[in-house]
Amino acid sequence: MCDASDFAVGCALMQFDDEGRERVESYQSRQINPAERNYPVHDKALLAMQYKFRVYLLGEQTFAV
Repeated sequence: MCDASDFAVGCALMQFDDEGRERVESYQSRQINPAERNYPVHDKALLAMQYKFRVYLLGEQTFAV
């Protein structure tokens, strides 16, 4: 789950447990810089996703799904 505004981006990594309930694995947020404030809404949402999942995309951390 990701969200973005004119001031910040944020994400929550969710996973279903063995009983089918959705659980939060981690939260992450940060302020956006002045250049990023000019991004269109869909790019801000992508910025939020890239920010949250960068460690997984770069292979810096192993994880099981």
